[in-house]
Amino acid sequence: MARRTTYIVVEGPHDVEFIGRILRQGPHAFHYQNAKSKVDSFWHPLIPNSYPVGKPPNDFLGRISMPIFYQNDTHTVAVQSAGGISKIVARLEETLAMPGVGEPDAIGLILDSDSNETPAKRATDLAATLAKDAPHLLGAFPNAPGVVVQPVGPAKNRRGVFVFPDNASQGTLEDLLLECGHTSYPKLLGLAIAHVDAAAKNLIPPTATWTNEDHDEFKSVSGKKKATIASAAAILKPGRTSQMSVNDNRWIEPGNLAAGKVKTVADWLNNLIL
Repeated sequence: MARRTTYIVVEGPHDVEFIGRILRQGPHAFHYQNAKSKVDSFWHPLIPNSYPVGKPPNDFLGRISMPIFYQNDTHTVAVQSAGGISKIVARLEETLAMPGVGEPDAIGLILDSDSNETPAKRATDLAATLAKDAPHLLGAFPNAPGVVVQPVGPAKNRRGVFVFPDNASQGTLEDLLLECGHTSYPKLLGLAIAHVDAAAKNLIPPTATWTNEDHDEFKSVSGKKKATIASAAAILKPGRTSQMSVNDNRWIEPGNLAAGKVKTVADWLNNLIL
C-alpha cells in the first residue's frame, strides 16, 4: 500500500529541525531518512543528482535545495526550508512544478509572526498571495492560521497554514523552544537568560543615536530570544549551531507535545498529515 504523502514548507532550517523533532517524538514513530534508497520513491524527483543546484560550476557556496524526509510504515513527510518568509510561495511553486513530482496528499505552510502583523493577518496575506501568484495549485489555502481544509473542487489535497508560535500570539520558533527549555533544561535556560540580559544591559547603551551594526540582529524583535537559545545550545553542543542542538538534544520531548503552545503545533501536524 502506498504511503500517504505530506509536503511542508517552513521559513528556515531551524524550523525544519523543530518540525522533524516533533515528528520523531510523537506517537506515530516517524524516522529520519538519510539516503535516497530509504526515501519513498514519491519524493525522488526532489533529490538532486548534482551539486551545486542551479548555480554556476564555479559557485561552491550554493546550498542544496532539498527537503528533509521523515517516514513510518504508512506516511511519508518532506519538510523543506524556503529560505525566508518571502520565498515560501516560490518554493512551493517550484517544487510542485518539478518534472515527475506528483500531487501530495497534504500541503502545509509554516511561518513566524515576529513583525507588527498578527498571525491572522499573516495567514490572510499568505492566502491572498497564493491565490494571486499560484492559481495553478487548483484550490484555495485557508486564510486563517491553524486551519486544515479538506480538498474542495479541483483541489486534490488537504491544505493548512500554521503561524508560530500558536496561531494566536505574535512571536517565533524561539518562543516555542523557550517554552520547552523551561521543562527540559530549567537551570541551563536560567543561566542563558541571565547571560543574555547582562549582555543587553552592558553592551547596548539605551540611546537612539547608538548605531553599532555589530548588534543590529541582537536588537531585533526576536534577537534576545535567539541569543538565549544559542547561549544554551553552546553548552549542549559546543561549536555547533542551535539548529543542531534542536535536532540532537532534549529540547522537544514527548511530554512537551501534550501541553502549551507546542501541543498546538503537534495537533496541527497530526490533523494535516494523518
